[in-house]
Amino acid sequence: MTGQEREPAEFQRVAIVGLGLMGGSLASALRHAATPPAYLLGVDPDQETRELALKYRLVDEVSPAPDARLATCDLIVLAAPIGTILELLPIVMPRAGAGAVITDIGSTKAEVVTRALELAQPDVHFVGGHPMTGAEKQGIRHFNPYLYENAIYVLTPATVPPAPEEALAVERLSRWIRNLGGRVLILDASQHDEAAAAVSHVPHLLAVALTLATRRLDEAGTPCAPLAAGGFRDMTRVAGSPSRMWQDIYASNLPRIRTVLRAFSQALSEIEAALVDPEAINRFLDEASSFRRRIPEKTKGFLDDLVYVLVVVEDRPGVIAGISGALVARGISIRDIEVLKIREGRGGTLMLGFRDRDDAERASMTIRAIGYDCWIQS
Repeated sequence: MTGQEREPAEFQRVAIVGLGLMGGSLASALRHAATPPAYLLGVDPDQETRELALKYRLVDEVSPAPDARLATCDLIVLAAPIGTILELLPIVMPRAGAGAVITDIGSTKAEVVTRALELAQPDVHFVGGHPMTGAEKQGIRHFNPYLYENAIYVLTPATVPPAPEEALAVERLSRWIRNLGGRVLILDASQHDEAAAAVSHVPHLLAVALTLATRRLDEAGTPCAPLAAGGFRDMTRVAGSPSRMWQDIYASNLPRIRTVLRAFSQALSEIEAALVDPEAINRFLDEASSFRRRIPEKTKGFLDDLVYVLVVVEDRPGVIAGISGALVARGISIRDIEVLKIREGRGGTLMLGFRDRDDAERASMTIRAIGYDCWIQS
């Protein structure tokens, strides 16, 4: 194989049903992938969304609803809210061609997987999916080709480990996800929903509760809004996300959300009682701090973190471009970048994330060779 040739894409013909932020970003990511598909079909009921998808060249063709063209696709992705996915399944599955793989990107999995099994078609394989990524702004105008980069992408086959007839579809989807830059995690659908309730759904409810409680204090005369700085904004950021999406999530994962809420309520009561006992409250703080340190800071999900290199830079044009250019020349990919501290005229620190320790060490050697101090974050 010559350097100009590419391996064929895992799926040559892909249909994305739903072209909002997630579906549009997926289409863009596929366009930019190392091995892009030969054909992309976009399906969305909104005319403006379809027009924008063509204008941005995210897809080759569009359709307002699932039609006969689905039968020509070897991968169909349902990129919609949970309620819409459940409505789409009985429409899409009979239209899929033999050998096709169908997946979704819904935030809960048990109900979707159960419904797909009820609608199973001969020689059509459904595997649930949930990319642990997103953004506050919605709609195709805000598509991001790097939204799936380094994101944990959960797959939920009907059984774990997958049955033989499903294993090939899971393997193909896993390769496809890695081609997008994602990181595959295979879970049982119920196990996924339990974890998602704890790390996503209940934290959203807590953000809403904290925001409402603070608003009531503010309206009663305590000046909370002017003092609500970084910590409060970070804790309540998700309270600003679209309500329609969360309504579907709550409805499809209600028993698990209630279980986690009860656990939170119990922990809150214990903390309240411990406030009068310095030793008791310190035990709670230490326990929480210990667990918190185990959680990755910069990844978009919950696998191993990236390895970060801290670089001391001066405040002048072209610094970041110079460093990234030197790394690209050595074939080293930056997976994340953050400006930690920059003071005008004095400089500051960059934090660069790399896939593993080997890449971080190679990057450190390259950066030092072009004259910058740096070190790998422990």
